[in-house]
Amino acid sequence: MNRFLTVSAFSAVLLLVCGAFLFWFGDKEIFTPPPHAVAESFFRELETGRYSRALPYLSEQLSSKTSEKDLHLLALHLEVSLGRAIDVRGEDYSRENDEAQAKASITTKSGKYILTVECVWENGVWVISEFPKL
Repeated sequence: MNRFLTVSAFSAVLLLVCGAFLFWFGDKEIFTPPPHAVAESFFRELETGRYSRALPYLSEQLSSKTSEKDLHLLALHLEVSLGRAIDVRGEDYSRENDEAQAKASITTKSGKYILTVECVWENGVWVISEFPKL
């Protein structure tokens, strides 16, 4: 019984130290989706026509001037430019402090295209601050 309490106490302290470490140094990749996962999720929502579900992936500034109709037009533009998406994947990202560039690949019948979005750290999550340039 004494050994069980010691192991339990040690585990609790270890978890507390890990949590404090993540909080102190600012977790931006472990318990929150990294920028490329945000880009992938955003493009998946666009490609499936779920524009209201795509809006939360946008920064406050970008979402304040973007409507569901705007996202529908972006999805149409992507489909006309690249073709109908078969698959969407988050590829890679580069980050400097609270800004990142995230890449997502969109595979269509005509090939694989890499789109880059600008992201910012806002309210404890990565969000898209600028749409891709096509």
